[in-house]
Amino acid sequence: MLALLNQEKNLDIAIKLYHQLLTTNYLLLDTKFFIIGRAGWKNEKIFSLVKDLHLEDKVIFLGYVEDDDLPVFYQNALATIYLSEYEGFGLPPLESAYCETPVLLYKNSSLKELFTDDYPYAKKGEELETLKYLIKNKINPKKYLKQDFSYKKTAQEFLKLITKDRTF
Repeated sequence: MLALLNQEKNLDIAIKLYHQLLTTNYLLLDTKFFIIGRAGWKNEKIFSLVKDLHLEDKVIFLGYVEDDDLPVFYQNALATIYLSEYEGFGLPPLESAYCETPVLLYKNSSLKELFTDDYPYAKKGEELETLKYLIKNKINPKKYLKQDFSYKKTAQEFLKLITKDRTF
């Protein structure tokens, strides 16, 4: 499992979900939860939660990971957990989708613009059931993307935009 370290991402919910999956034997006990991202501010309660739930040897804070190395984590994860309340774009769910790894996310802000309406989004209080569904059914989020995203396509569209003859 994989999550990104940021207080707006509801990492506390993600850690509790992981704990529930472990304690109900839904996951093998050797399943690790990797959290990728630089530690920002106000994360003390996240570290305390891991300690309180006795997950110090299971929740691994990796810090910053190079972009070229991220696909290895996505491709080997059971799921990516991205429970952001608000998202400007949502690159990690998109990256996870391209690696065909299920993504647990809410239907809000830009995320609802990335994935179709029939994607199995999580609802508040139903995250555990949704995560189990995604894992059990090996949901491929790539099939639910609204459009094909690529750096090349974005660069071409940007180039068209800035090279248009404009009069002011």
